[in-house]
Amino acid sequence: MIDKGATKEDLKKTMVDLSKKGIKGEDLKNSMNSMNELVNSGDTAKEAGNTVSAAAHQAKMQGLKGKDLAAKVHEAVRQRKMDMEKMKTRTRERQKEMKKESKEIQKEMQEQSRMQKMQMKEGKGSMMKNKGKK
Repeated sequence: MIDKGATKEDLKKTMVDLSKKGIKGEDLKNSMNSMNELVNSGDTAKEAGNTVSAAAHQAKMQGLKGKDLAAKVHEAVRQRKMDMEKMKTRTRERQKEMKKESKEIQKEMQEQSRMQKMQMKEGKGSMMKNKGKK
């Protein structure tokens, strides 16, 4: 996680939070592994820690332990990853739309510039004709 931007403080904070909520031993290890999975999927350490901590706490309050607690945390991680992927997809789609709009605007501006140049040429031509008549 450290190589993905998580700090030792982020990890310590999450571990302390989980420990205060009664998550220890293998459950703590599995929860931290789930946090690592989220961080490796592009989530921030803070958000990943919050997701894992909230899910572990909820599972603990429901009386879950061991594999059941890990399954609850894993489900929260899976949901968070799906939400992140939806956000990424929406962002990519919006970027494509903006790029298309930008090209259309650029095309319109080029056309306006071309029309202005033509009008200027026409204006010079008629001025020259008028000078010739005098």
